[in-house]
Amino acid sequence: MLSERQIDPIGFSIRQAIADSAEPLHQAFVAAITRFIEMSSSISKIFAYARITAYVLDDMRTKKGLPPPTHFHGNNVLPRLIGSLDSIVRYGDSEFLEYEKEGVPSFVFAQATISLWSALEAGIRDILVVTIGADSALLKQEDIEKIQISLVQFNTMDPTERIEHIVDRVEEKYKSKFSRGVGRFENMLRPFGFGGEVDPTASKELLEFSAVRNCLVHRQGTVDRRFLEACATGQWQLGANIAINRTKCDIYSRAALQYGATVASRIDEYYGAKFGIMKNMVARFTSDLSNPRW
Repeated sequence: MLSERQIDPIGFSIRQAIADSAEPLHQAFVAAITRFIEMSSSISKIFAYARITAYVLDDMRTKKGLPPPTHFHGNNVLPRLIGSLDSIVRYGDSEFLEYEKEGVPSFVFAQATISLWSALEAGIRDILVVTIGADSALLKQEDIEKIQISLVQFNTMDPTERIEHIVDRVEEKYKSKFSRGVGRFENMLRPFGFGGEVDPTASKELLEFSAVRNCLVHRQGTVDRRFLEACATGQWQLGANIAINRTKCDIYSRAALQYGATVASRIDEYYGAKFGIMKNMVARFTSDLSNPRW
C-alpha cells in the first residue's frame, strides 16, 4: 500500500515542515499554504489520471475490450443478458478506440490540459481569498481602497462572499481575465501586495499553456491567428491541429506547480519568510521544468 509520502509528496513535505517549524507561522500564510497543498494535489491527480486513462484505453483497444467470462449460477437469465450486453458494448468501444487510435492519447491529455488550467485558476484565486480572509489588513492597500463597490449589495454578503466580490472587482478593474499567461494572475495579485517576478521558463510555459487551453476550448484545437499572436513559439502553423502528448501535459502541470509555489513563497516573504521550504520547492519545480518525466 502506498504511503502518504508517495501519494501526496508535496503536501506531506509541507505538513511535515509546518509541524517541525520552530517559529509560529502567520495564520494568513498557513491558510494560503493549506490551499496550495489542495491545489497541488488536484494538479498532480489530474495528470496522474490522464496517464492512467491513456494506458487503460490503449490496453482496452488491444484486448478488444473483452472482460474475463463471468459465470452465473441458477436459472436467472437477467445477469447473463446484462453480461452479454456489457461484452457487446465493450467490444464496440474497443472498435471505436481502434478507429481513433492515433488521436486517443492526444484527446486524453488535451482534456487534462483544460482541467489543469482550471485547477490553476481556481487555486491561485482561492489562495488569495483565504489569505485575505485571515488578514483583513490586506484590504487597506491603496489600490484596493480605490475599488468602488455597491454598499447595499456588499452588506447582504457573508465575509467570504465580500472578499470574493472585492477580488472580482479587482479582476475587472485590472482586466485580469483578459490577460495572457501569468498576467492572468499577476494583475489580480499585485494590488494586494503579492505581485512579483516570475521565472522566465515558467512564464513562457504558462503563456503557451493558457493559449493552448483557450484554443482547445474555443477552437477545438485548431490554430488561428489569435493563438499565433498570443503564443508565437513557432511550434504550430495557422490551421494546424494542436496535439497534446504526455510530455507537454507534464510540462504544463509542472509550470502550474512552480507558479503556485512561487505565489505561496511570496506570501511567506510578506509575513516574514519563516518557512524556507517554499523557496526550495520553487527552485525544485523550476529545475523540473527543464527535465520532464516523459
